[in-house]
Amino acid sequence: MPDVKISYEDLLSGDRIPIAGVGHLRSPQLKEMRPTSGIGWNLYRVYVFYLKQGKEDLAQLLKFEFPEMSVFDIVISIDELRNLYQDALAFFMSECVRYDTTSQSFVCIQIEPNGGETIVGTIDRDNFDEVRLMILTLNYISTKDVDVAVKFSSDAAKQAWEQVQEYMRQNQEQASRADNDIMQVGNLISKLCAMHPSINYTNVFELTVFQFYDTFFQMSYLRQIGFTEDIVANHGSDQFQYEDWLKPVQY
Repeated sequence: MPDVKISYEDLLSGDRIPIAGVGHLRSPQLKEMRPTSGIGWNLYRVYVFYLKQGKEDLAQLLKFEFPEMSVFDIVISIDELRNLYQDALAFFMSECVRYDTTSQSFVCIQIEPNGGETIVGTIDRDNFDEVRLMILTLNYISTKDVDVAVKFSSDAAKQAWEQVQEYMRQNQEQASRADNDIMQVGNLISKLCAMHPSINYTNVFELTVFQFYDTFFQMSYLRQIGFTEDIVANHGSDQFQYEDWLKPVQY
């Protein structure tokens, strides 16, 4: 079972994240969801949706009870579902992913320049929940309420992970209270390009999903701070602190 080691700094870096015994997870760039050269936003949403489903969610979706079965057991027991998860895992990993019937696991394979293959790791019953939790986090989806037991390498790693989860949860709660049309990703891309001093339609699609959402929410927060500063400059306030703009985003 891999240790959870994804820090906020790592998430912002856009780099792939090495997971011992598995391979390398990644947050896709926006351009990978383009309709022709990418997979399209609809398929991306399908992948994320199924990776977030717990046992009860799958049972409700499939209209079938799965007593004494884990999410992983359910996934590999149905061909169509297993193929869907294989494609989803492959999209969010640097390695090629194939299901191996003998070991009953998803095997992560590095394709060498000469055509050879090297097995980097596996996703199985023991680490499947942790892997999907990390994938969701890389896609700026809070997993704070997902019922998954996570192993941490240290108390500091646990605290860092929980801080990132709380940060994203607050932003998503704010988004969920907004009108659905407002929070459509296309509208957010448009607003970010219109307001940001350097991000525009020529480079916004180079951002990873995590970088995009983080930049949008940070920009929204700084705009709020700017409005508050204007009010304080005109009317004064004993509670406002000018270093507030440096604080993590809070809603």
